[in-house]
Amino acid sequence: MASAGPGIHGRHVSREDNAGGAVPFLYKLTTVAATASYTLAEGREFDIEVIDAWAVPNAAAVGGTVTVKNGTDAITSAIVAAVDTTKTHTTLIDDDYAVVGKDDVLTVTTANAATADVYILCIKA
Repeated sequence: MASAGPGIHGRHVSREDNAGGAVPFLYKLTTVAATASYTLAEGREFDIEVIDAWAVPNAAAVGGTVTVKNGTDAITSAIVAAVDTTKTHTTLIDDDYAVVGKDDVLTVTTANAATADVYILCIKA
């Protein structure tokens, strides 16, 4: 099987048989007010499961939020990203969409000009 390019490979984050747990890994994305949608993690060698997400705003944005999605389906609640430097975690992870297939797209969308560092904690599914 051809490699999907540089980055994390399945052999780096868990045993082949998935026994004994998995090493979590973190995606970090910095959003800017002018962009409303971001694509992460295309063409992985393995499925991933989103287990947590949070945002640390870099500027005030009244009503600013970010949402982590599996394609267009929301994995997380809208994470408040309105108050500069105030870390906010998601309030839910939708288990119907938390597992993102290796050929599926992990996306982040913003609302109301949210400018933030967004962190998405995952494990190999």
